[in-house]
Amino acid sequence: LQWWAGPKHARHHDALASLSAMTTSNGRIFYIYDEGSISVVHRPPDWKLIARDAFNGKLLWKRSIPTWMTHLYNFRAGPQQLPRRLVSVGDSVYVTLGFDAPVIKIDGATGKTLMTYSGSDKAEELICHNGTLLVVTGDPNMLIDKSDKCFGYWQLAVHEKATISKSIVAYNAESGKKLWSATGDNLKNITPLSLCARGENVFYLDNAQLHCLAADSGKEKWASEFKTEGQFIRSYAPTVVVRDDVIMCLTWDRLYGYAVK
Repeated sequence: LQWWAGPKHARHHDALASLSAMTTSNGRIFYIYDEGSISVVHRPPDWKLIARDAFNGKLLWKRSIPTWMTHLYNFRAGPQQLPRRLVSVGDSVYVTLGFDAPVIKIDGATGKTLMTYSGSDKAEELICHNGTLLVVTGDPNMLIDKSDKCFGYWQLAVHEKATISKSIVAYNAESGKKLWSATGDNLKNITPLSLCARGENVFYLDNAQLHCLAADSGKEKWASEFKTEGQFIRSYAPTVVVRDDVIMCLTWDRLYGYAVK
């Protein structure tokens, strides 16, 4: 054991996990954590973005997150996208400091805000690829599903038509310049955690197909069938992994491999 930092206990086993996201880069650890009282889970949350030295655990800085996913959400549930609300590359940290807040860039050493990415409000998830920040925007509040159609943490999807328009927005991570935006009916059903990129391509799943976009323009190169159906709102989502010239899609009943070309 190299080092240990509290708290010793999270807030509650049967509610939303106290740790939403965690990443590391350039000798630092960054994570989003609920520091609210552990005595009674119904007391208010206290969400923070926290930075520590990865070698010795020393606290470097904290930033408050005023609004986040309700901490009283159901057992083993909550939006799958929460771990993808935080990215770090070198000394740069990309994060949403609010449940429907825009993406900002923070100095990993000081915790100071360096940039806000215009038009990234209501970001649901983000990744960084070769200096390009890719952001899925929509309406995170739709992820708080209160209907009986989404009962049980093994629920795969809510089988109803998506009504919220979503986009994949690409930014130059360094300058903040918006490079392109992909929209359309397909993106209303973009599957959580399916956004990925490699080389000159960006990929995502919708209810019916796996899509490949050009990383420099956002124009669609091809689409191939991979049906999932429904909105993945709770704890489950398909897995998409791209490596070299192959992209793999895994859901609960099948695994497909596609040639990137």
